Amino acid sequence: MKKGSFCLATFIRIVYMRLIGFCILYFSLVAGSHADECPVQLNPERVIVEFGGSVSADCSTSVQHKGMGWEASEGAVPKSQDSLITWRVSNLTEWDIKPLCYINHKEQCTVTLPVTIYKTPDSVSISTVNHTGPMMEGNQYELQCDVLNVAPVQNLTVNWYKGQTLVDQTIFTDTIHTPVSKTSKLLIRPDRADDGAQYWCEAKLELGEEGPQPPPTAPSKHLNVEVYYKPKHSSSTETININDELTLNCTVKANPSPTYSWQSEHLKETIKSSVLLSSTLSSGNYTCIASNSQGRDSKVFILTSTGPSMEKHIQLLSAVYCRSLLLEEPLDSHSSENSVGRRRLYLSTTDHQPFNRAPFVRSTVFLNTFNMLQYFCGLVYLFAVLLFVTLTGSHAAECPLQLNPERVIVEFGSPVSVDCSTSVQHKGMGWEASEGSVPMSKDSLITWNVSELREWDIEPFCYINYEKQCTVTLPVTIYKTPDSVSISTVNHTGPMMEGNQYELQCDVLNVAPVQTLTVNWYKGQTLVDQTIFTDTIHTPVSKTSKLLIRPDRADDGAQYWCEAKLELGEEGPRPPPTVPSKTLNVEVYYKPKHSSSTETININDELTLNCTVKANPSPTYSWQSEHLKETIKSSVLLSSTLSSGNYTCIASNSQGRDSKVFILTSTDRTTFWPIILSVVAVAVAVVLIVSYVIFKRRASWNAVI
Repeated sequence: MKKGSFCLATFIRIVYMRLIGFCILYFSLVAGSHADECPVQLNPERVIVEFGGSVSADCSTSVQHKGMGWEASEGAVPKSQDSLITWRVSNLTEWDIKPLCYINHKEQCTVTLPVTIYKTPDSVSISTVNHTGPMMEGNQYELQCDVLNVAPVQNLTVNWYKGQTLVDQTIFTDTIHTPVSKTSKLLIRPDRADDGAQYWCEAKLELGEEGPQPPPTAPSKHLNVEVYYKPKHSSSTETININDELTLNCTVKANPSPTYSWQSEHLKETIKSSVLLSSTLSSGNYTCIASNSQGRDSKVFILTSTGPSMEKHIQLLSAVYCRSLLLEEPLDSHSSENSVGRRRLYLSTTDHQPFNRAPFVRSTVFLNTFNMLQYFCGLVYLFAVLLFVTLTGSHAAECPLQLNPERVIVEFGSPVSVDCSTSVQHKGMGWEASEGSVPMSKDSLITWNVSELREWDIEPFCYINYEKQCTVTLPVTIYKTPDSVSISTVNHTGPMMEGNQYELQCDVLNVAPVQTLTVNWYKGQTLVDQTIFTDTIHTPVSKTSKLLIRPDRADDGAQYWCEAKLELGEEGPRPPPTVPSKTLNVEVYYKPKHSSSTETININDELTLNCTVKANPSPTYSWQSEHLKETIKSSVLLSSTLSSGNYTCIASNSQGRDSKVFILTSTDRTTFWPIILSVVAVAVAVVLIVSYVIFKRRASWNAVI
């Protein structure tokens, strides 16, 4: 029995000690999980701000402390008993700033605020390396993009575009925080399809989701590429029927424009035109040679004679058929015999012998049928005449010229070229323009080309001497992005007062054409207003757009900016040219305002009476109560050090004041952990009692046995 008693007692002791050990371990883990954490919260947890912009961050705590503050090379906040303090800089220009919030709790601890300061480039430019003038097809060239004074460079991406197509990207891995200049290069091997292509580059700062959206970008001007390439026909031979009255068209695209020469044993003199009319030539081979400074290419036209065409056969048969049915005057069954005898019918164009129809005249059926055929042929002839007049008339008013493209939208000072072509034989065609005129030529394709368009009101037109002279005018839109876009406040400087109205102004300097200009207003990344213009001036003008705002406390630290955008339509550049202003950082002064006017707290909870409230300028605090012996200037009080009653906190600044009443009550202290410990103690007691009862019963059974 002693042995059994020893075993049971040992068991109970082991269970009890393990339970106590578990409780100690649990409490140590819970307490230890927070021991290494500094009891302050930053809002936001990191900031991304433009160089020279304004920035603010809150540091708050929910624990009682002996003082907290901000340490920073700009905007330091001295130690305070408040539970919320704000680091604020209106014009941040310290590149390597590392602000930290500290708190004196059990011991001093700190939390550092990560700050990223960015700066868009002063300029982005594109150029060719060691080359000027036109490029030669098939040769390799190097383009260079220079990005001047940008930060931080590890967030920089340089995008390369041909037209609106992204062709390459360059990223940088340097860890320098201050502005640097960078260069990106692109190798190209242009062909004839690249003649007139526009290359450009763009500097883009990828600052992540917490950065400005869309990411800041700065594009370069366009680099217009001119490519020299030799003529090249789509086919080396072409067979043409002389009777088809078609043209031998040797026209081919090349740069510089090609010259033409024709070779054939049937030609008596050298012909320099790009086209010949087949009906004026004899059957045989005609070789056309197109050449320029880059090379030459030839094409052989084979002229054949195969008799009248199908169209002529149809015309001849129709004429014979209709003439065989036409009478000199109508037939009818009531005509006298003498008059009938005088009528004559000719069956063909060559046989002029009169047709003796006397045997048939007395047949009424024959006469009716014959007259019906007459009328049917007349209707066919009338329909053919009307159809011919309609088809020829519908084209009579059209000028047989085609422009490619049909209209152009070009940046001021950039190159432009447009083809004018025809498919008809003519006596000469050319371009008339104040820049880039092309003299009259026998070619069937001529190009209007200007390397640097600077004539604002230019109206080029292509003319052709066909049946008579006609012209087609080319619509030209010349645009220019603004020299600058700036934002400012009107008749105001310094902080704005909550609830007052202010006027912002956006100045757009030297932009054209103004009727395509839209000024967009943004607060952060949200579009808040737009201004459009209806002036019809083509030359550059300066315009102003204004925005009325009435800021509140939520606008403190907001960034307003404007953007000039040229909406040039689907035929214009994509995306549309835009020029943004710098951001205008708005500081708003507003009075303190608590979320509630009263709050009830139990003294035994050992909570803080937290009167902290956001305001600008930062508020001062004072406490009033019959239980306070002296004036307290802190924003917080510890409830356990106070007596029951009312405590009024007044927060005030230059904009106003607001008060909050804390009601302290005293009740029995009931917390979560005592309840848990009580339950554990009861459970242990139950286990011990049950174990003891079992032990006694076993002991009594052993005694009986």
